[in-house]
Amino acid sequence: PVSLANNRVGDAGGAGLAEGLEALHKEGIGVFGAGRDPAAACRPWRIECEGVKLAVFGISCFEEGELGGRAAIASIPRDTRRLEEEFREARRRGERIVVMIHWGREYSTEVDAAQRETARWLANQGANIIAGAHPHVIQREESHAGTRIHYSLGNAVYPKALRGADSGELRRIGVRR
Repeated sequence: PVSLANNRVGDAGGAGLAEGLEALHKEGIGVFGAGRDPAAACRPWRIECEGVKLAVFGISCFEEGELGGRAAIASIPRDTRRLEEEFREARRRGERIVVMIHWGREYSTEVDAAQRETARWLANQGANIIAGAHPHVIQREESHAGTRIHYSLGNAVYPKALRGADSGELRRIGVRR
């Protein structure tokens, strides 16, 4: 599966995103963080692995502008209420909640106030793990209310000619049963 909740997914407009969603669907690749409408974009990808049920959300903290009504991405603050409902449903189903979030300032190793505020909101909604992206460099990690927060994992793969190519971590993060 792939999260499409990021600041570049709307570069080709709603038609381009809709076409991309269709291509991924045809190839059997799961998608989360984007969909044909806001409700679909806010739904998590669900899986059960070794008896642990997961609900994996993709969320962007960047407004993508008008996508032409053919597709949408999950975004905070715009979709806050819809996401609250989806988190509530995940908790009701006994799922562990994983959030892949696109946020922060590019190339800044410092976590900003908006990231901290959003992380705490997600923790209060029941997120177990938050994994951040967008800064292209590693940012700190912490725990809050039992939630493991990885503000930015940096770049696992990035063009060498671009700044930040030497950063990044691959992590195996366990979710307790």
